[in-house]
Amino acid sequence: MPHRPLRVLILTLAAGYGHISVANALSTWLDAHGCECTVLETADAIDPLLGELQKFGADVLVRAFPEIYGGIYRSAERRSPPSEDAETPRLILPALADRLAEVVDVQRADVVVCTHIFPAQAVALLKRKSRLAVPAIGIVTDFTIHPRWEETAGLDGYVTASPLLASQFTKKGLDPSRMMPFGIPIDERFSKPADARAARLALGLDPDRFTVLVMGGGGGHLAISRIVRDLDALESDFQILAVAGNNKPLYRRLRRLSTRKPLEAFGFTDRIDLLMAASDCVVTKPGGVTVAECMAMGLPMILMKPIPGQEERNREFLLNHGLAMATSPTFRLDEAFYQLLADPEGLESMRRSVVRHARPSATRDLGEFILTLRPAGW
Repeated sequence: MPHRPLRVLILTLAAGYGHISVANALSTWLDAHGCECTVLETADAIDPLLGELQKFGADVLVRAFPEIYGGIYRSAERRSPPSEDAETPRLILPALADRLAEVVDVQRADVVVCTHIFPAQAVALLKRKSRLAVPAIGIVTDFTIHPRWEETAGLDGYVTASPLLASQFTKKGLDPSRMMPFGIPIDERFSKPADARAARLALGLDPDRFTVLVMGGGGGHLAISRIVRDLDALESDFQILAVAGNNKPLYRRLRRLSTRKPLEAFGFTDRIDLLMAASDCVVTKPGGVTVAECMAMGLPMILMKPIPGQEERNREFLLNHGLAMATSPTFRLDEAFYQLLADPEGLESMRRSVVRHARPSATRDLGEFILTLRPAGW
């Protein structure tokens, strides 16, 4: 008699691009390998109105008050190891845990995966109270171990971006034997070998010209049109790809720009992998999933305007391991890009470092591990 599919419940939160992207990448891989996956937006599971308020509030806080957000993050980082009075407010977490216990039962899940700290805390609480018998895995979606992951003791495994985060992981009081440094799961299109010349031809670009990709401004965090103008003012010979994402006014501005250098502007596109394949470097902000995608494609990065908090930690990781350059008020983009182009050996060294630290098979490795969790006797 054929075995029934492994049922995997993936809990995420719509707090930026990364958490849902990771959930979807993993779900796609598992579905393709015979599993039944459900991706659930955790706030919506409690109350759809709460879900909408959470998404709106998080976006406003990060975009309009980034320093306040950064201060909250850094304050949480300075906390001592977990204590009973430091956990997420008592009225929220138990209520979420109760609701998620019902969802797991309804879904008849065999494995639970969390791509955000909020559901991970609730699932860990269920595990500690012996109310969840199936394996539960948390995925840390940045190149750091975020504050409050120390409150998730009880999970069966933790996926991290790099094995070099083991020290942070242990300092959080988490069991080092449960750390799984597979890397951040990404869409497998970013894991395929890239042919830059073929990708440029597919985009109608000069196949032999140095190409820079500018992205990360769809949410209003980077002034993409100003970045393009600054790059265009340089004397070096290269071509520019600029992505506006869902920001339609930005896309229209880019289309109207008159530039000396070849410029191709894109709005929302599901072919970022093709644009990366065509590029020699990327100018972006250091979001965890974006960084993982760039690394899987072997792309050196110039980092701009990290959101205070986890993106600052991502930038530190990348700079400390020679994977990127970063702008500052005294080291502006024009100088960073000039130095990158003027030092081909340095650029190639950076590219080799990127490839060495990349985890392009993260989704497959995690997916294959999850398949081993199939209950005995199936």
